[in-house]
Amino acid sequence: MAKLERLALLTRNDNRYAVHPLTRRFMTPQLDEVFLEQTRKRQVEYFLGLAQPRTLYHPYREEEVQEIRANLVNIFDALTWCQESKQWKSVIDLVTLVQDYLALAGYWYERVEWGEKAVEAARQINDVKALGFLYADTLGWVALTRGELENAERWVREGLEYARQTGDREVQCMAMRYLSRLARNARDSAGALDWLKQADQIAAELSDGFKAGVAIDWAAYYDLIEGNLQEAEKWTRKSCDGFRKMHDVVRSARKDVDLARLCLRQERFQEARDLLVEPIHLFERLGVRGTEDNLAYAHHCLGEIDAKTGHPNQAYLRLQRASDIYRLIGKESAYKSVSGEIKSLFCREAEDVYEWLWSSTRSHARLESDPHFIDPSNDTRRGVTLIVRPSQESVEKFCQVVERLRRIVPDQYYYDPQDFHVTVLTLADACDAFQLEKPTETQYNGVFLRTLPSFPPFRLVFRGLTVSPNTIMAEGHFFANTINEIRESLRHELGAIGLGTTLDTRYRNVTAHCTLARFIRVPANPSEFFAQIESFRDVDLGLTEIDTVQWVVNDWLMTHDRIRILREYRLEGT
Repeated sequence: MAKLERLALLTRNDNRYAVHPLTRRFMTPQLDEVFLEQTRKRQVEYFLGLAQPRTLYHPYREEEVQEIRANLVNIFDALTWCQESKQWKSVIDLVTLVQDYLALAGYWYERVEWGEKAVEAARQINDVKALGFLYADTLGWVALTRGELENAERWVREGLEYARQTGDREVQCMAMRYLSRLARNARDSAGALDWLKQADQIAAELSDGFKAGVAIDWAAYYDLIEGNLQEAEKWTRKSCDGFRKMHDVVRSARKDVDLARLCLRQERFQEARDLLVEPIHLFERLGVRGTEDNLAYAHHCLGEIDAKTGHPNQAYLRLQRASDIYRLIGKESAYKSVSGEIKSLFCREAEDVYEWLWSSTRSHARLESDPHFIDPSNDTRRGVTLIVRPSQESVEKFCQVVERLRRIVPDQYYYDPQDFHVTVLTLADACDAFQLEKPTETQYNGVFLRTLPSFPPFRLVFRGLTVSPNTIMAEGHFFANTINEIRESLRHELGAIGLGTTLDTRYRNVTAHCTLARFIRVPANPSEFFAQIESFRDVDLGLTEIDTVQWVVNDWLMTHDRIRILREYRLEGT
């Protein structure tokens, strides 16, 4: 098998082998039609074996999720063959098999696409019972979850009508729950309560799964409409217990996260944290494409706990993980919500500067070539500065962004990777007449030796780009205000010995930005430029742990082959 893989005849994923797509494309037309049809039938029979028996609230067990994930491409292949061969019942059964996994894994488009094909298959064989299920759950639930409320209401009501024709109490219960949610979204509390009571009455006749499902909606009703967290918690525990009786590990873990969030809102932080341990372990094992937004949801909740209990560094890591997953699976509203929570962790003063730069530069289209720019090979100006360097992780992400920026705004000055830096304090701006006399150098060094080691190391989070009239910058964010405390201490100490007059001559720095590009000509279409840069406003640019400050003599652009490092100082405080 390994030899066939090396020859590019097979591919391997998670220790499973498959014929390479190009090999398959070449060989399939050459196969005997009878042999090909027999092979397809065996493939369908195997997957239908996984599908039996399946009902609403079929418990999704971990091994089943893994099996479907590993075979998803082959199942889609089998579905396509069934549709082309007019094997209508098999189309319905296979869609029923994979629909919950497609939701768990965030394959929203595929669930709707195959749901609609299954509806057509059900119409072909006049399977009214299947139509009720497919409209109400396969299609209606996805539209409801994605906020497509008009489609959701149309599909769910159609499913309910079919279910009433066939007397399908399970689908009726499910549809009524969804209509209760739609009424809740429309702020129709009376309608939400009426539909929920009807669903509850039917669920009393059905399995534990339906009782647990209705309990979810009672919890949401008491939380979002009544504002009664104690009742919401009681019903959430009931739903969790119901799914555990069914051995449904995914749904019970999701309810544990809901329960943790309710504990968080009641400031029972340790209880909330304890509830999240097992769900996160489970969701990490299943992987992002095996638990839809459950993994993101759990990290999101834990990040909120860390933020409220004074652990911003841990909160950032959790929220960033949630943000990455939400973006991956296309949950844009959740992604934007978490991005806002991340920004709230950072020191406000720098955030305000970044936002002001972006909004004022964009609203006035104030782009101009940098008046201080001189080609580095001809630049004889020198100054003296305290700087810190971004981590290798951040440098690599800066480089990726710079490559994309070069395509958007070519022919600008882009910093080399070795030149990326964050200015702690400009001691003297670069100029032609600069000279650092030995007595002055000794005075500077004395202040730095007394001051810098007393400060603790700190973390910079590079996230998002902003624009000034003549630069593009990576936004550097920080939780503790250590970098500005260092600046203020140095301003005070240097001012006391007569070295304060050359500090901050251009602007008083309160941010931790890293300049990536300088305009040497104005972009041809500023409005288009800003529209494209908008997509970089929340881009993750990595973490940097700062424990060393460099004192350098530098040219204007901080070019690496023209910098002279005078000394480095460790941050050793606690």
